[in-house]
Amino acid sequence: MSHNFVTSPIPPALGQLAKLSYLDLAHCNLQVEIPIFLSNLTSLSHLNFHSNQLVNKTPPRLLNLTKLSFLDISNNQLHGPIPNSFYILWHLEYLNFSTNNFGGIVKLS
Repeated sequence: MSHNFVTSPIPPALGQLAKLSYLDLAHCNLQVEIPIFLSNLTSLSHLNFHSNQLVNKTPPRLLNLTKLSFLDISNNQLHGPIPNSFYILWHLEYLNFSTNNFGGIVKLS
């Protein structure tokens, strides 16, 4: 679904796709918070929200997505401390949260 101009919110029914492993919503002009129902997508390994207008803080609900190997939330309007949830995503191979307004220290361990 990337590179579309989405004018409506992400449908909550998406959260019922329990076996979904790949979700690419980059460049869709989304102007929302990261939806709560994404935490239901526990099979997700690839999540791309690059270049939207996501707002608010990155929610701790991403903790449930323990199979993520790719996460790109760069070029949005997210803010606050760098979420601790990134540190327990053990399968994560690619993480990009640049061009937001995060603050704090990245723990390398």
